[in-house]
Amino acid sequence: MATRIIWHPDVHLLYGEQLSFVFINVRRDANNLRTSICQTIESLQIRGYHCYDVFGSVDIVIRVWARQEKRDAMLSALGKIPNVIVRTVFTSSESPRYLWWLNCPAELPAAVLGAHSREQLESAQAEDSIEPIQNELQDEGLLRIKLPVVEDHSVRIKFFVYIAISGTSSRDAVLSKLLDSLHGASLIEDVSLYTAPGLHFLVKGTTVDYAAIGGFVLSIGEKLSLADFLTETHLVASTTRIESDKVDFRPIDPAIARLCGIWRFPEERVKANLSEEEQRSLAEVYVSIEKARLVKSDERGLLKSSFSAVIDRDEDRLIEKLSFLFSFERQLFGFVARLMAEIYGKNWIKTEFDRLKSATGIPNEFSPIKWTFADSIALLGKVESETGKVRAYFNDHDWQKSLTDARELRNDLAHGRLVSPLSDWPALLWRLAKILPLYYHVSPRPRID
Repeated sequence: MATRIIWHPDVHLLYGEQLSFVFINVRRDANNLRTSICQTIESLQIRGYHCYDVFGSVDIVIRVWARQEKRDAMLSALGKIPNVIVRTVFTSSESPRYLWWLNCPAELPAAVLGAHSREQLESAQAEDSIEPIQNELQDEGLLRIKLPVVEDHSVRIKFFVYIAISGTSSRDAVLSKLLDSLHGASLIEDVSLYTAPGLHFLVKGTTVDYAAIGGFVLSIGEKLSLADFLTETHLVASTTRIESDKVDFRPIDPAIARLCGIWRFPEERVKANLSEEEQRSLAEVYVSIEKARLVKSDERGLLKSSFSAVIDRDEDRLIEKLSFLFSFERQLFGFVARLMAEIYGKNWIKTEFDRLKSATGIPNEFSPIKWTFADSIALLGKVESETGKVRAYFNDHDWQKSLTDARELRNDLAHGRLVSPLSDWPALLWRLAKILPLYYHVSPRPRID
């Protein structure tokens, strides 16, 4: 019997693909409507998709892995098909959880992901793929080989349950209880759990008993003890004959693909504005900020905006984005005050400041008018030598070097010495990748309404 493969989600993410579910209503029954939808998707060279006819508040659900540009093009094209209404789109904010995949790695190590070329990965999903290649990749956790499910609609029922929770509940706590409910649903199999921004979840599974679906839905309220949540259930009537999980292994640097997908930069814009060598430099910096988990923590979009200005070769915009360095000094003053009070007590200015000032040679009093960037660095350095606690607060062993670099960059900007920031933009982006985590650490959190 022919097999099909399911890639580990990290392989999709490595090549810049995001997982989305598109929920569609149909105005009236139309001949070959599903065929038109599939042809539209395939015309965009989207290879990893499933299309389901469902019973519920919508008529069709499309599951698709695609890069941001292709997904947006697909949604636009679907909206132009007569009688098709795109109702909503659920896009996963992190890797899906495949509960059916025994011992599925939560995260693939970078060494495993980087051990195989694009050509090797492409060959594993080819129609005439050689079985030993698939077995090797399965042993390493990159994919799972599955026999096709023989559809018997009178016996096995495939379904989706969408769950939306309002309120201030902890996302991790909600997720844990949802997983408990799923593990406790003995008649539900082949389960996958997807998450979207906020407290939005989607469950896909199969069962032999309709009552098991209702039992799971009711258990959500019992487990969570929440009044403010809603669910929508969709029962699958039929699906595309081939359920594809193929990855688009196009010849583009995977880091550039991820950068464009996450930050919604057009790939063609990157290719048109940067040489191949410059694209490699951009990719190297992006990989470094991924490893430091800065992409998700870029709360004010400063890294994203700086990358965008570099790609567009817009020096004025790049200099404008560096203006955060002027507020950094003020934010650092407030952080020092809080940290000193925590370490030495609230009366630290009376009990410790003169001693520390004398030991470091700081010339200024501790006031927001006179205190400087250099004063903060000197004082924190002395506190680190006495207590060893500053490094722990910053979670960065190079914090002093990074703060000094921020001060120097701020001074260059203030005194007009940063005349042409694009002349060595890779070095500038590397500096920002080190400076911004400290800036976000000392700055008050932005309010989210």
